[in-house]
Amino acid sequence: MKIKMNILLVILTLFTFNVNAQKIKKITKGFTSPSFEGCRKVLASKSGVVYSLAPGRLKTNVKSGKATIKISKTGGRAKTIVNIYVNNKLKKRITFENGNYKKTETRVLSLDTKNWFNKVEIEIVNQSVGNTFKYMAEIIAKDRSVIPGKDKLTGRIWGLAEKTFTIKKPCTGRVKIGVYVTNRRGQALVRIFAHNGDLLITKVLYHAIPPPRGRPDPNEFMIDTNDDIEIRIKNIKATDNVFYSIRAQAEQKLF
Repeated sequence: MKIKMNILLVILTLFTFNVNAQKIKKITKGFTSPSFEGCRKVLASKSGVVYSLAPGRLKTNVKSGKATIKISKTGGRAKTIVNIYVNNKLKKRITFENGNYKKTETRVLSLDTKNWFNKVEIEIVNQSVGNTFKYMAEIIAKDRSVIPGKDKLTGRIWGLAEKTFTIKKPCTGRVKIGVYVTNRRGQALVRIFAHNGDLLITKVLYHAIPPPRGRPDPNEFMIDTNDDIEIRIKNIKATDNVFYSIRAQAEQKLF
C-alpha cells in the first residue's frame, strides 16, 4: 500500500511541476553582477559577561571587503579592551574605561580590508581582577546568503518524514534557492511556498549531480519575492534516509 501511495505522489508531483513550469521560467532570467556583495546582515552576534581570567570571543568569516563591528557595554564596571583582528592581525582597538554601569554604551567601528574573504575576530579582555564587563557584540557585513548566520543548511530526514525551513526575504527582491539531495539513494519531494501560502515549485529531486557546462542546474530555482519563503522537504522513501543541503542567495535584478 505504501509503495502505491509513493508512486501516486510522484505522478502528482510531476504533473504539478509541469503546471508551474511557465511561472518559474518567467523568473529565471538574468544573472547577478560579479561585483554584487549581497545584503547587509548580522553575520555573528554574542552577549555575555567577561571576567578577568578569560576573554570573550566572537569570530566569523566575512565575504566582502567591508564590515561593521558593534560593541555595547550593557553592565559591569571593569576597564575593558576590545581587540579587532582581521586574518589574525590586530586592526583596531576599543577601550571602555573603568566605571559603574549607568546606561548602555555602544561603540561602532568600520573595517575596510579590501579583500573578498576575511576571518574577523573580536576579543574582549577584562583588565580588572575584581570587576566584570557585560557586553553585546555584533559583526555586520554584506553577504549573498540570506540564511541567518550560515551559508547553507544541512541535515538528514528519516523515511517518509518532512522538514520545513523558512528563508528570509532578500534585500534585492530576488533569491536563488538550491536544494540538493547529497546521498545516492535519497529521493525527496521539494515544495517551495510563497509567504501567502501559494505553491511556487513542486519537484522530486534525486542525488544531486553537477549538470554539464552551460546547462541549468535542476536543483536550483530563481524566485522573485519581497517576503519570506517556506521550503518543505519530504523523504518519499520509507527505507532510506535523505541527506540534504540548502543554499539561498540574494540575486540582483538586471532588467
